[in-house]
Amino acid sequence: MEKIREARFFLQQMGIYEKALDTEKLFYCLSAFLSAFRTITFRLYGVTEHKHGKEKAQLLLSQLKSHPDIAFLMTRRDVEVHADGALVFERFTVHAADPVPQFVDKYADRFASRFGPRYYPQAGVVIRPAGGWQFGGNPKNLIELGRNALSAIEEFIRQLA
Repeated sequence: MEKIREARFFLQQMGIYEKALDTEKLFYCLSAFLSAFRTITFRLYGVTEHKHGKEKAQLLLSQLKSHPDIAFLMTRRDVEVHADGALVFERFTVHAADPVPQFVDKYADRFASRFGPRYYPQAGVVIRPAGGWQFGGNPKNLIELGRNALSAIEEFIRQLA
């Protein structure tokens, strides 16, 4: 449970640095969170094996790996620890720009559509920041993803007790 508290602490710090737009400290805390998360899963497996046996520990490991948020963070932590680091980027949304309506004089050309063309060449795309950061390959906010995974791990712990 101490490592879960530690991971929650780093998630809280990530939220503070995200709001303060301090990406350097945000990424430091992300790395620390992933390290704590790694320890949580390894300790949970070890304690389960010690208290309940290898079969129960193997079942727990398969449950952890089948949970979408936990499994995703397990792979990201391995990339963070053993490779070039987890890929993260700012979240954004993409919207079609509102087209500028073209007025069509229905009396000028009897074959012209009264409703205008379906395709507006001047229509474009608008990209807006959505707030927060996300891992490459997962649309959830980093902090939301971490909270969901920790809550799921706590549920597994309650089931084991």
